[in-house]
Amino acid sequence: MAHNITAQRGNVRLRPVTMDDAEFIVELRTDSRNARFIHATSANVENQRNWISSYLKKEDDFYFIVEHKDRPIGTIGIYDVNKEIKAAEWGRWIIKEDSVAAPISALLVFDIAFNILHLEHLYSRTMTQNEKVVAFHDKVLAPRIQHQDLKFLNIEKEHEIYAIHHSTPQSLPKTMQVLEKFAKLSERFL
Repeated sequence: MAHNITAQRGNVRLRPVTMDDAEFIVELRTDSRNARFIHATSANVENQRNWISSYLKKEDDFYFIVEHKDRPIGTIGIYDVNKEIKAAEWGRWIIKEDSVAAPISALLVFDIAFNILHLEHLYSRTMTQNEKVVAFHDKVLAPRIQHQDLKFLNIEKEHEIYAIHHSTPQSLPKTMQVLEKFAKLSERFL
């Protein structure tokens, strides 16, 4: 969705994706360290521009570039927003391997989801094989939700390949408290 939402903490900023980001996104998503845990991405920059063009027309999708000192270091998004139940998925979360800005980018996206978009449910799906990220979600971000609780999100068949985590306004204070600790730690290295 074409939007103007930005969020910043220190030298880390989330800003809307633009057509000019296509080459960076392709580079990030086709890096072999990242590609094995995400949907296949064409290495063709023009295909990415076409995808961004389609994305900009969507009403339920907020895609961001994560920047450190005005240099792109990753992506993150909130998408499939369901206004009726005030729920959305967050993901497309890829941070360059040499950056420690992941906790700050997560903190910023949670702030956008709950304090700007006023969502009541935010969930993420991470491939269970992506053990490092699943462990981060388990420890820091949100509780995993059980198979029987997935029906309202309409993703009940995916529990076998994804670890699904769910946040609500009630769980947010604890999540933000833990994220804050990790964010402060990572700021020492940025």
